[in-house]
Amino acid sequence: MKFAFTNIDVQKITFQKVSRSYERKIALLATVLIWVGLTYFGYALAKVYGDVPFIQAIAVLLVISMVLQLALTGKLWALQLVLALFNITPIGVLFRRDKEILSAAKKELLKIAQQIEFQGYFVYGRINPEIRSGESQVVIANQKSGNLAQWARNTRNLKKLANLVYQMYLAEQFIIKDANTLVKG
Repeated sequence: MKFAFTNIDVQKITFQKVSRSYERKIALLATVLIWVGLTYFGYALAKVYGDVPFIQAIAVLLVISMVLQLALTGKLWALQLVLALFNITPIGVLFRRDKEILSAAKKELLKIAQQIEFQGYFVYGRINPEIRSGESQVVIANQKSGNLAQWARNTRNLKKLANLVYQMYLAEQFIIKDANTLVKG
């Protein structure tokens, strides 16, 4: 049996740089504070300049332009503006970075799954019982049926696939280390 898992990118398949729960909570709090601040700023501007007829006319024109754009294109410029602002908020940046990390991991895991038939390495379960778990068997069954890419679209399933590959990597590292110890000893 050749060693198939020794050269995999372990950091990528174990989602090493994905944000932690406390980082997401801090980013969410910072984003909420930014939105509250912007809302208050808008309220303060409306209160100060609300009686100026010129400003009222601009507000009416903005509403009319939104209605026309919605009727003609099915889009809202205000919604596009909010989404653009969301992308530069702390939670938006974190979300985008995590999405890139998950996408890279998924790509790597599916590449590994195309090159390696997991069933052939099921014997590693003698060294690492986690490989014989029910979740691992579900991954192997989906690989056998050719449904792995579709199945791994779900983040929970992607995590199961990553766990199986990682557990096989650990078992292989143990075998290599044990073989080196026997050769030296």
